[in-house]
Amino acid sequence: MSGSELNPLSSFSVPLQAQDARILLLDEPTTYLDIRYQLELLELLKQLN
Repeated sequence: MSGSELNPLSSFSVPLQAQDARILLLDEPTTYLDIRYQLELLELLKQLN
């Protein structure tokens, strides 16, 4: 398995940090994610705030 297959959020968070965006629009960001990754994504988004 590749790194992004082991942690699908790793490929999501790096570009966000590099862009230093002030506003982030997400359309159903937790769709198709396992509950573990849903919680991880929501925590990541909280940290970006």
